[in-house]
Amino acid sequence: MARGWRGCIAGDWRVVTAVIRAAILYCVARDLRDLHERRFGRAARGLASAVGLVCVPITTHAVRVDLPIR
Repeated sequence: MARGWRGCIAGDWRVVTAVIRAAILYCVARDLRDLHERRFGRAARGLASAVGLVCVPITTHAVRVDLPIR
């Protein structure tokens, strides 16, 4: 397999993306449960965690350019 950014194999990105999506879904589910149980502090932290996970950049394509030295 072709190695990409920082030595990650191309198929690993699907796993990373799936794990991040699962973490986001877990945060949202806990957030809804905490809101239902009227735990507003925990719900706010859960919402902040979900937003933080959504903002994680995932590089899917890296380009390397080698310039000749004169």
